[in-house]
Amino acid sequence: MKQPIPIAIMIWGFLMGLLPLVFVGIAYFDPAFYGENWAAQGLAKFGDVYGNYVARNAASALIMFFALWQRNAAMLIVAFLMRIFSDLFDVIHNTIAGTIDLFYVLDASFLATGCLVAIYFLWGKRSVDIDTISTAPIEANSK
Repeated sequence: MKQPIPIAIMIWGFLMGLLPLVFVGIAYFDPAFYGENWAAQGLAKFGDVYGNYVARNAASALIMFFALWQRNAAMLIVAFLMRIFSDLFDVIHNTIAGTIDLFYVLDASFLATGCLVAIYFLWGKRSVDIDTISTAPIEANSK
C-alpha cells in the first residue's frame, strides 16, 4: 500500500539507491579507483571479496528502489537498515583487514546517520493506513 512519504526521505532513499549503483559502475569500469589490488586482478576480482562488494551494492540499490516505488514506510525502514548494517560491516571488515581510511569511516558514518534520521521519521508512518484516513470523514458524515 502506498503511503505519504516525506519528499526529503524519498530524495535520501533515491541517493541511497543511486550511490551503490555508482560504486558498482566504478568497480566494473575503473577498478583502479579502489586501489592496486582491484586493478591487478582483472575480472578475477569478482570471484573474491570484491564480487561480494559489487553484488551487495547492486542488491541494496535494487531493494531501495523497490521500496521507494512501493512507498511503504516499513519497506523503506528495512532498506535503510540494510544500508546501515552493510556500511558498518564494511567498516569492520576493512578495519580488520587493515585497509580502512578515515574518509571511508566518515562517509559510512554520514550515510548511516542519514539513514537513522530517515528511520526515525518513518517509524510513525509504518502503521498509517491511507484508506482509513481518507474514508473516516465520509463514514462519520453518513451516520
